[in-house]
Amino acid sequence: MAYHRSHPLMVLVATVVCALGTNACDAARNDSAPAVRPAPSHGDYFQDGSFIGTTVTVTGIVVRVITETSFVLDLTEVGDQAVLVLSASALDVAVNYRVTVTGEVQKFAYRRYADDYALAPDRGHYQRFDGDRFLVSAGALTVRPTG
Repeated sequence: MAYHRSHPLMVLVATVVCALGTNACDAARNDSAPAVRPAPSHGDYFQDGSFIGTTVTVTGIVVRVITETSFVLDLTEVGDQAVLVLSASALDVAVNYRVTVTGEVQKFAYRRYADDYALAPDRGHYQRFDGDRFLVSAGALTVRPTG
């Protein structure tokens, strides 16, 4: 997959990982949780900063697994961006899995997340994402193989 320099990259952090519809997720839901906005459509690449602090949902295909807690999604459906997904706990994902994550858009810095999300010690895996938008999960993560 080619990543275009003209489109900013995003980083996604999953802090709460549960399958949709399970009792654990239902119990964890909070009626006062912020409203979820759909991810931006084609041409709306989170680049103007207006999504910072906003909860959104994105779906993409896993194109690279870095560690048990970090992988890269292809978000062709929302503008051909690469998005780094981080999770506080290990995820059972593989290349070509379709993943849906809900989270709050923030800005990524390797040092800030390295310990909490067990990032690979080689910073080079994440260098292309430093300073770019990412999501801190506020909802559920659905993982399934593409078919």
